[in-house]
Amino acid sequence: KRKALFLDRDGVINKDINYAHRLEDLSFIPGILKLIERAECKGYHIICISNQSGVGRGYFSMDELEEFNLNINYKLSECGVANIEKFYCATATPIQAETEFRKYGFTRKPFPGNFLAARADFNLDLKNSIMVGDRLSDIVAATAAGVRNAYLLQSNEQEHGIYCGCYKKITSLSQVVIRG
Repeated sequence: KRKALFLDRDGVINKDINYAHRLEDLSFIPGILKLIERAECKGYHIICISNQSGVGRGYFSMDELEEFNLNINYKLSECGVANIEKFYCATATPIQAETEFRKYGFTRKPFPGNFLAARADFNLDLKNSIMVGDRLSDIVAATAAGVRNAYLLQSNEQEHGIYCGCYKKITSLSQVVIRG
């Protein structure tokens, strides 16, 4: 089994612009290229797990979401960095996830459904994988799936709620420890 570097999209890979979906919204977070490069060199799968409720809200289509994700990989390739192997995107709104849980809810973070899907798709060792997110829901979902190395990239957003799991607060992606 191989390990994965799980990355949230908006706020970790790409700057968090509300409902990013256009090419002009694509702007990498400082340090993301080096982080992906370090993980890829150590044999990690590079996987994005993201809530993209802009689709469920009707702000953009699934095709536009997929095109934006393809553009992320295109830009990574231009920079000589490994591509994201797969984007797992939960497209339901929080209300859709709650009211239609059987259809949408388990894949939307803070639930671990997309991590478990990635484990099945890639035969992953979740315990030794890494999650980097910018919201507590990223960390909750990862740890619920069994990921034991979680990093919360601090932003201007206030943390709401209490979470008792183990994670490391970081201010820079260079602080993520990638083990061989």
